[in-house]
Amino acid sequence: MHMQSAISQSIILLITVLIAFLFGKKLPYELDLQLSGLLFIVYFVAKKFTKFLPSDYRIIDAVVFSLIILMIVLSSGGASSPFFFLCYFLLFALSLLLHPLVSMTTGFAIALFFLFDVEPGSSLGPIVPILSLPFLTPFALFMGNEYRKNLKQKKVINTLVEHQTELKENSMMFLTLVIKSHIKTIRNFSENFSGDHELEEIKKTTRRIEKLIEKYEEGGEA
Repeated sequence: MHMQSAISQSIILLITVLIAFLFGKKLPYELDLQLSGLLFIVYFVAKKFTKFLPSDYRIIDAVVFSLIILMIVLSSGGASSPFFFLCYFLLFALSLLLHPLVSMTTGFAIALFFLFDVEPGSSLGPIVPILSLPFLTPFALFMGNEYRKNLKQKKVINTLVEHQTELKENSMMFLTLVIKSHIKTIRNFSENFSGDHELEEIKKTTRRIEKLIEKYEEGGEA
Protein backbone atom coordinates (compact mmCIF):
# COMPACT_ATOMS: atom_id res chain seq x y z
CA MET A 1 0.00 0.00 0.00
CA HIS A 2 2.86 2.33 0.86
CA MET A 3 4.58 1.64 -2.46
CA GLN A 4 1.31 2.09 -4.36
CA SER A 5 0.93 5.51 -2.75
CA ALA A 6 4.50 6.42 -3.75
CA ILE A 7 3.86 5.34 -7.34
CA SER A 8 0.62 7.34 -7.56
CA GLN A 9 2.38 10.40 -6.10
CA SER A 10 5.20 9.97 -8.63
CA ILE A 11 2.67 9.95 -11.47
CA ILE A 12 1.02 13.11 -10.11
CA LEU A 13 4.38 14.89 -9.91
CA LEU A 14 5.36 13.75 -13.40
CA ILE A 15 2.11 15.19 -14.77
CA THR A 16 2.82 18.41 -12.85
CA VAL A 17 6.29 18.67 -14.39
CA LEU A 18 4.84 18.02 -17.86
CA ILE A 19 2.21 20.77 -17.41
CA ALA A 20 4.86 23.21 -16.19
CA PHE A 21 7.06 22.57 -19.23
CA LEU A 22 4.13 22.77 -21.65
CA PHE A 23 2.92 26.16 -20.44
CA GLY A 24 5.91 27.64 -18.60
CA LYS A 25 7.79 29.00 -21.61
CA LYS A 26 4.63 30.31 -23.28
CA LEU A 27 3.81 32.68 -20.42
CA PRO A 28 5.43 36.13 -20.19
CA TYR A 29 7.62 36.51 -17.13
CA GLU A 30 5.44 39.27 -15.60
CA LEU A 31 2.26 37.23 -16.08
CA ASP A 32 3.96 34.17 -14.63
CA LEU A 33 4.74 36.02 -11.40
CA GLN A 34 1.12 37.16 -11.14
CA LEU A 35 -0.15 33.62 -11.71
CA SER A 36 2.30 32.29 -9.13
CA GLY A 37 1.07 34.82 -6.58
CA LEU A 38 -2.55 33.98 -7.38
CA LEU A 39 -1.81 30.27 -7.06
CA PHE A 40 -0.22 30.84 -3.65
CA ILE A 41 -3.27 32.79 -2.44
CA VAL A 42 -5.73 30.16 -3.69
CA TYR A 43 -3.56 27.43 -2.18
CA PHE A 44 -3.38 28.94 1.31
CA VAL A 45 -7.08 29.86 1.36
CA ALA A 46 -8.05 26.35 0.24
CA LYS A 47 -5.68 24.81 2.79
CA LYS A 48 -7.24 26.85 5.58
CA PHE A 49 -10.85 25.93 4.80
CA THR A 50 -10.38 22.30 3.78
CA LYS A 51 -9.41 19.22 5.75
CA PHE A 52 -7.22 16.50 4.31
CA LEU A 53 -4.98 13.77 5.62
CA PRO A 54 -1.33 14.81 6.27
CA SER A 55 -0.22 12.72 3.27
CA ASP A 56 -2.71 14.58 1.04
CA TYR A 57 -1.38 17.92 2.25
CA ARG A 58 2.18 16.85 1.44
CA ILE A 59 1.40 15.91 -2.16
CA ILE A 60 -0.61 19.13 -2.62
CA ASP A 61 2.33 21.14 -1.25
CA ALA A 62 4.67 19.33 -3.63
CA VAL A 63 2.44 19.98 -6.66
CA VAL A 64 1.99 23.68 -5.89
CA PHE A 65 5.67 24.35 -5.18
CA SER A 66 6.76 22.35 -8.24
CA LEU A 67 4.42 24.29 -10.52
CA ILE A 68 5.43 27.68 -9.18
CA ILE A 69 9.19 27.06 -9.18
CA LEU A 70 9.32 25.39 -12.60
CA MET A 71 7.13 28.04 -14.24
CA ILE A 72 9.28 30.84 -12.79
CA VAL A 73 12.47 29.15 -14.02
CA LEU A 74 11.06 28.35 -17.47
CA SER A 75 9.55 31.79 -18.06
CA SER A 76 12.83 33.49 -17.13
CA GLY A 77 15.20 31.56 -19.40
CA GLY A 78 14.97 27.86 -18.55
CA ALA A 79 18.35 26.29 -17.80
CA SER A 80 19.98 29.73 -18.30
CA SER A 81 17.60 31.39 -15.83
CA PRO A 82 19.12 33.18 -12.83
CA PHE A 83 16.45 31.39 -10.78
CA PHE A 84 17.54 27.89 -11.82
CA PHE A 85 18.96 27.32 -8.32
CA LEU A 86 15.34 27.11 -7.10
CA CYS A 87 15.22 23.65 -8.70
CA TYR A 88 17.80 22.51 -6.14
CA PHE A 89 15.60 23.75 -3.30
CA LEU A 90 12.65 21.99 -4.92
CA LEU A 91 14.50 18.64 -4.87
CA PHE A 92 15.35 19.07 -1.19
CA ALA A 93 11.74 20.01 -0.40
CA LEU A 94 10.42 16.94 -2.22
CA SER A 95 12.87 14.69 -0.36
CA LEU A 96 11.52 16.04 2.94
CA LEU A 97 7.84 15.88 1.99
CA LEU A 98 7.47 12.64 0.05
CA HIS A 99 8.73 9.09 -0.42
CA PRO A 100 12.31 8.79 -1.81
CA LEU A 101 10.96 7.19 -4.99
CA VAL A 102 8.83 10.29 -5.68
CA SER A 103 11.66 12.80 -5.28
CA MET A 104 14.03 10.61 -7.33
CA THR A 105 11.67 10.17 -10.29
CA THR A 106 10.70 13.85 -10.21
CA GLY A 107 14.34 14.95 -10.13
CA PHE A 108 15.25 12.80 -13.13
CA ALA A 109 12.11 13.94 -15.00
CA ILE A 110 12.96 17.62 -14.46
CA ALA A 111 16.51 17.04 -15.71
CA LEU A 112 15.24 15.13 -18.75
CA PHE A 113 12.71 17.82 -19.70
CA PHE A 114 15.35 20.54 -19.34
CA LEU A 115 17.71 18.56 -21.61
CA PHE A 116 15.00 18.28 -24.27
CA ASP A 117 14.45 22.02 -23.93
CA VAL A 118 18.11 22.88 -24.67
CA GLU A 119 18.63 24.00 -28.26
CA PRO A 120 20.98 21.87 -30.41
CA GLY A 121 24.50 23.26 -30.61
CA SER A 122 24.25 25.07 -27.29
CA SER A 123 27.34 25.47 -25.13
CA LEU A 124 27.94 23.45 -21.97
CA GLY A 125 26.93 26.45 -19.86
CA PRO A 126 23.20 25.63 -19.56
CA ILE A 127 23.78 21.85 -19.70
CA VAL A 128 26.05 21.57 -16.65
CA PRO A 129 23.44 22.70 -14.08
CA ILE A 130 20.89 20.36 -15.69
CA LEU A 131 23.22 17.37 -15.37
CA SER A 132 23.86 18.29 -11.74
CA LEU A 133 20.18 17.68 -10.87
CA PRO A 134 20.33 13.83 -11.03
CA PHE A 135 23.58 13.85 -9.02
CA LEU A 136 22.04 16.14 -6.41
CA THR A 137 18.99 13.90 -5.98
CA PRO A 138 20.75 11.16 -3.90
CA PHE A 139 22.22 13.84 -1.62
CA ALA A 140 18.77 15.37 -1.20
CA LEU A 141 17.39 11.91 -0.36
CA PHE A 142 20.14 11.39 2.22
CA MET A 143 19.37 14.73 3.86
CA GLY A 144 15.66 13.94 3.83
CA ASN A 145 16.23 10.56 5.49
CA GLU A 146 18.47 12.15 8.14
CA TYR A 147 15.81 14.78 8.80
CA ARG A 148 13.12 12.11 9.25
CA LYS A 149 15.42 10.11 11.56
CA ASN A 150 15.98 13.19 13.70
CA LEU A 151 12.23 13.76 13.90
CA LYS A 152 11.67 10.15 15.03
CA GLN A 153 14.44 10.44 17.64
CA LYS A 154 12.92 13.66 18.98
CA LYS A 155 9.52 11.97 19.24
CA VAL A 156 11.08 9.04 21.15
CA ILE A 157 12.92 11.42 23.49
CA ASN A 158 9.77 13.46 24.13
CA THR A 159 7.84 10.25 24.87
CA LEU A 160 10.52 9.10 27.34
CA VAL A 161 10.58 12.50 29.05
CA GLU A 162 6.78 12.49 29.38
CA HIS A 163 6.90 8.93 30.74
CA GLN A 164 9.58 9.88 33.26
CA THR A 165 7.60 12.94 34.36
CA GLU A 166 4.50 10.79 34.80
CA LEU A 167 6.48 8.26 36.87
CA LYS A 168 7.82 11.04 39.10
CA GLU A 169 4.32 12.42 39.62
CA ASN A 170 2.98 8.95 40.46
CA SER A 171 5.91 8.31 42.81
CA MET A 172 5.33 11.64 44.52
CA MET A 173 1.64 10.86 44.93
CA PHE A 174 2.41 7.43 46.38
CA LEU A 175 5.06 8.88 48.71
CA THR A 176 2.63 11.54 49.91
CA LEU A 177 -0.02 8.94 50.72
CA VAL A 178 2.48 6.75 52.62
CA ILE A 179 3.87 9.70 54.58
CA LYS A 180 0.33 10.80 55.46
CA SER A 181 -0.33 7.31 56.81
CA HIS A 182 2.85 7.41 58.92
CA ILE A 183 2.06 10.90 60.19
CA LYS A 184 -1.38 9.69 61.21
CA THR A 185 0.27 6.81 63.09
CA ILE A 186 2.63 9.24 64.87
CA ARG A 187 -0.30 11.45 65.82
CA ASN A 188 -2.20 8.50 67.26
CA PHE A 189 0.81 7.41 69.30
CA SER A 190 1.44 10.95 70.52
CA GLU A 191 -2.20 11.42 71.53
CA ASN A 192 -2.19 8.11 73.43
CA PHE A 193 1.37 8.46 74.70
CA SER A 194 1.84 6.54 77.93
CA GLY A 195 5.43 5.28 77.98
CA ASP A 196 8.51 3.96 76.21
CA HIS A 197 6.59 1.64 73.88
CA GLU A 198 4.78 4.48 72.14
CA LEU A 199 8.01 6.50 71.99
CA GLU A 200 9.80 3.59 70.30
CA GLU A 201 6.99 3.23 67.76
CA ILE A 202 7.19 6.94 66.97
CA LYS A 203 10.95 6.61 66.37
CA LYS A 204 10.42 3.61 64.06
CA THR A 205 7.80 5.50 62.07
CA THR A 206 10.00 8.58 61.66
CA ARG A 207 12.86 6.36 60.45
CA ARG A 208 10.53 4.81 57.87
CA ILE A 209 9.58 8.28 56.65
CA GLU A 210 13.25 9.29 56.37
CA LYS A 211 14.06 6.14 54.35
CA LEU A 212 11.14 6.75 52.00
CA ILE A 213 12.26 10.32 51.38
CA GLU A 214 15.87 9.19 50.82
CA LYS A 215 14.75 6.55 48.28
CA TYR A 216 12.65 9.10 46.44
CA GLU A 217 15.56 11.57 46.34
CA GLU A 218 17.93 8.86 45.04
CA GLY A 219 15.41 7.95 42.33
CA GLY A 220 15.06 11.61 41.33
CA GLU A 221 18.84 12.05 41.03
CA ALA A 222 19.11 8.89 38.93
